[in-house]
Amino acid sequence: MQDGTPRESGYWYPEKQPGDRFPQGELLGRVERTLQAITAPFDGVVLYQTHILGVSQGMPLLAYGKLRAEGGLSRQETERML
Repeated sequence: MQDGTPRESGYWYPEKQPGDRFPQGELLGRVERTLQAITAPFDGVVLYQTHILGVSQGMPLLAYGKLRAEGGLSRQETERML
């Protein structure tokens, strides 16, 4: 599991919801003020994310992981976490 953390403080606008799958390079969300886009480093699934609009530098915004086929969590393990 990994998390996306902003380089700067700003406002978090998620593009995905927990349980959503994504391919590598897909936009997971963005931090505006000092614009930053957090993109997927691999194909995976969103496990959870913050719903707080204002975020600070270094604050975890979301957690995501790989699916079992890619060496990560199984569908059942993912669903238990949601």
